Amino acid sequence: MDATRTQVAPARVGALALGLAAAIVLAYWPVHTFGFLHYDDPLHVTENPFVQQGLTPQSVAFAFTSLRGGNWYPLTWLSHMLDVSVAGLDPGWHHVSNLALHVASALVLLAALARMTGAPGRSALVAALFALHPLHVESVAWISERKDVLSGLFWMLGLYAYALYAERPSGVRFAAVALAFACGLASKAMVVSFPIVLVLIDWWPLGRFSRERAATLVREKLPLFAGSLLFAGLTFLAQLRAGAVASAGTLPLQVRVAQALLASVAYLGKAIWPAGLAIFYPYPSVISLWEVASAAALLLALTTLALRARETRPYLAVGWLWYLVTLVPVIGLVQVGLQAMADRYTYLPLVGIFLAAVFGAHDGLGASALGRRARAPLALAMVVACAVLTRMQVGVWRDDVTLYEHALAVTHDNFLAHNNLAMELVPQRRYAEAREHLHEALRIQPAYPDARNNLAGVLLQEGRTQEAIDELRAAVASTPGYAPAHRNLAAVLQQTGHGDEAAAQLREAERLEAASPP
Repeated sequence: MDATRTQVAPARVGALALGLAAAIVLAYWPVHTFGFLHYDDPLHVTENPFVQQGLTPQSVAFAFTSLRGGNWYPLTWLSHMLDVSVAGLDPGWHHVSNLALHVASALVLLAALARMTGAPGRSALVAALFALHPLHVESVAWISERKDVLSGLFWMLGLYAYALYAERPSGVRFAAVALAFACGLASKAMVVSFPIVLVLIDWWPLGRFSRERAATLVREKLPLFAGSLLFAGLTFLAQLRAGAVASAGTLPLQVRVAQALLASVAYLGKAIWPAGLAIFYPYPSVISLWEVASAAALLLALTTLALRARETRPYLAVGWLWYLVTLVPVIGLVQVGLQAMADRYTYLPLVGIFLAAVFGAHDGLGASALGRRARAPLALAMVVACAVLTRMQVGVWRDDVTLYEHALAVTHDNFLAHNNLAMELVPQRRYAEAREHLHEALRIQPAYPDARNNLAGVLLQEGRTQEAIDELRAAVASTPGYAPAHRNLAAVLQQTGHGDEAAAQLREAERLEAASPP
């Protein structure tokens, strides 16, 4: 390790940690009054029969064998089950669990960085930006994103364990690193990039890296790289089996590459100016060549500048490469789901940007006496601004209607938000408004089966049976593999005296459901 670092007083780190924890709880505390959402929370908690059992032999077996949702994350399932065992389906408890994991992650990050850098003040600022940036509200305020905050905690524990290992390498200490990494993988596969980040922090701040030691440092991490490859393959197969991976025909490679470049820059923009945050960002209808070229040029320029400063300001290269490397699993080169990007994908990557920004600003301001005096007030102002914006963004997540109305206000052609908002209006018997939103979703995405199926349901509520049948037939024709439309069409046909056709539709629905992963 770098012999120039000074020992950090535990009392100072403890005081910073206490203040940080208080700030996080203050910013996020409203979540304890929020309910479950109807988007993914049924899959993970409220309509999952295994999770609803709490921790039982059957539910534990499910956690370790299920690929539900197109992922294998047994520890995430177990954490949901533990919440149910303790508090049942009280949403406030589940929200507070997410918040507690987020607080713990921030505190461990502070401790790890302070130990590695010998700079508790800067480490606290990095941890505060991680904990209080509005882009991370989605990961904390959405119960279904338990996988983010849980895997994030294991990531931070892995960093701290590696700091200890770097101080005095031993098999036991490396085993602690490997255990934290394995637990992170079993919470969310996005942490596959962890071994590469360890190589980066070998360079800075640990000072272990050199040309002569490069091969040795990589070789010691080979078990971790093997785990990354295994989990990456397992996750891809799980998502492929679940039908979550877009085909080349649906999204050609050149479109995915273009959107990956745009998203990498967009995340940076939202990190600097966190406005227009939404639960879902649809793919743009048109991607212009000049936008893609500009994004590529900017990313190349930032990479070049960071690498050129690697000798004098290594934190710039390490932070920037941390950002790029940790984004790769979720940047969309292998497209999973319908979103162009997602706030939750920045949960770990932005730590690299915060590292580069905080240590860079500290050195830049230290060039003059005025700058040195300004460092603490500027840091405090930044933390307060993030906390206020996060508190405001937390309010967006109070319920489904607020969430989707906000998404529609800050995005364009958001077919999913129209569809999901419509389904929140139906229980309120606001059928005309629901139909308007569903028609708008279908205008944007004519082959969107959820919207057409839901439109049929609204029409049935209004007694417009034949129109509902027409919509269901259209859904079946446009997306033959969509089982709910077949099942609903079978039910309506049976009610209207078309027994033979109803039976055929029911058989097709059962065939499709049997072929789907459990």
